[in-house]
Amino acid sequence: MREDTAVRRLDPGYFVRPASETGGPRPRVEPVLAYLVRRPEGLLLFDTGIGAADPGTEAHHRPRRRGLAQALADAGVAPADIALVVNCPLRPEPRT
Repeated sequence: MREDTAVRRLDPGYFVRPASETGGPRPRVEPVLAYLVRRPEGLLLFDTGIGAADPGTEAHHRPRRRGLAQALADAGVAPADIALVVNCPLRPEPRT
């Protein structure tokens, strides 16, 4: 990695993967990660957290969201400091 690039992981929350999806006997807490990338051109935010879903998906995965402004503040950054945002969609797995 170049010396003028720095990456910091942010914590925008988590969701719970039910035991029926883990291959084991217990549910598993899965972190949702976002990354702040400091570049000479400015700050890049890779992902913004957990979006809202339909009530069934919300109940199934029980997400716990942490506000983006708070996650950024913990990294010493304000939303206005971000030059570029890249979002990756989280595609829910089909339930049977």
